[in-house]
Amino acid sequence: MKKILFLLFLMYCNLCNAQLSEVRVCPIPAISQLPVSAISDIFEDSDGYMWYGTVDGLCRDDGYHVHVFRSDFHTPGLMDINSVLCIDEGKDKRIWFGTQKGVYILDKNTYAIRKIAQKELQNAPITLLKIRKNGDVWISRDNMLYEFDCVGKLRKRHQLSSFCTMIFEDRQENLYYATWNGEFYRKSGTGKEVLLDRHMSVKAMCEDQQTGNFWLLTGDCNGRTPKSRYFHPVTDRYERISSFRA
Repeated sequence: MKKILFLLFLMYCNLCNAQLSEVRVCPIPAISQLPVSAISDIFEDSDGYMWYGTVDGLCRDDGYHVHVFRSDFHTPGLMDINSVLCIDEGKDKRIWFGTQKGVYILDKNTYAIRKIAQKELQNAPITLLKIRKNGDVWISRDNMLYEFDCVGKLRKRHQLSSFCTMIFEDRQENLYYATWNGEFYRKSGTGKEVLLDRHMSVKAMCEDQQTGNFWLLTGDCNGRTPKSRYFHPVTDRYERISSFRA
């Protein structure tokens, strides 16, 4: 249900910047080459390659063929588990991806894969991973945010009041993150942190490329109907747009 609501939210945001007649829905061309059809994440890297996180490996699609990175009889021990949950790319073009058991880095020059040797993350499912424009890597586990440098060295831990639901960076390099119990934060490029709201759990957000404002998909921990809101970062003011009902 959460994934369905998230997709509806993204479609709603896209329709605000495009005519309905211009929207096309097409199947993934390489779906038959994937090891499974269950996809957890889709990511396009800086070279135009498509990456798919699946329950049976990390897949790279070059438009002609799909290469699958996973532990099997050809490459035993490549990863502790093949279930890939999230994907991002660093400034050095290396691919970071979170799995059901920890975080890995893939070097696109050699396609070598190594695991981040952070004890707390070794056996944890990693569903949120964000690489900032300055190269820093933010990873969420439960109610903790981990801040790494571009090579995987831990810089700082950030304790939250509840587990993290979303991490997002805008064009101005401000970092936004939210918690399940309703807290919504903004951290500026200079490191200043501001609590924007205490009672609005943000599940997803995207930036309006024309206005610089944001579309937010919000909800709460009590199971209430998720809502779409329009956020003005200059005034920190919200506008409620609609509700999704399932």
